[in-house]
Amino acid sequence: MMYTPTYAMPGRARDWPARIERACQAIEAAFDVRLDKATPYREGQADIELSDRTAFLRGKARSRTKWLNVYTGSGIAPTATGHENLDYYALSGRSYANAEVYHCGTQYPAVSPAGHEALLVHVGDALGAHWGPYLPMATARRLRRVQWCSRVGDKVIKEEVGRSHRRGAPAALAGRYALRAT
Repeated sequence: MMYTPTYAMPGRARDWPARIERACQAIEAAFDVRLDKATPYREGQADIELSDRTAFLRGKARSRTKWLNVYTGSGIAPTATGHENLDYYALSGRSYANAEVYHCGTQYPAVSPAGHEALLVHVGDALGAHWGPYLPMATARRLRRVQWCSRVGDKVIKEEVGRSHRRGAPAALAGRYALRAT
């Protein structure tokens, strides 16, 4: 089963690049890979080959959303029972409404429970994260879809499910949803 570990990293944005770099190094050491590509923020642009990842991360820390995805590998393939991560290793992140916290996620091929635990510790320590659970991939995807189609205070985020970052969304999620207090 594929899992998606996530982390909440508090602190000032100027401190995040060094911490994210250390987390990238922890992933690289665990899997003997190099996170040497970045996904561009704007759709339709070619992926970025990272010659200086630290400089790239510093630039992202100055951006509005601080959105990033550094990775290596070819991706995740559909299977008869779901999806399989062939060789995709990634660290992604974004600053949401609370600009004092940066949220990171990691993806990597299946490892043992002990391997997940070791990575949670090493990556979490590198980030200075305050928490770091891991979820089955299907659960993480579902939660991301709900988050993109939700009410936040008086504002409704109306991101259409089905756009490029929503490929493969179930038909039941095709409308707009608002989370309501119960």
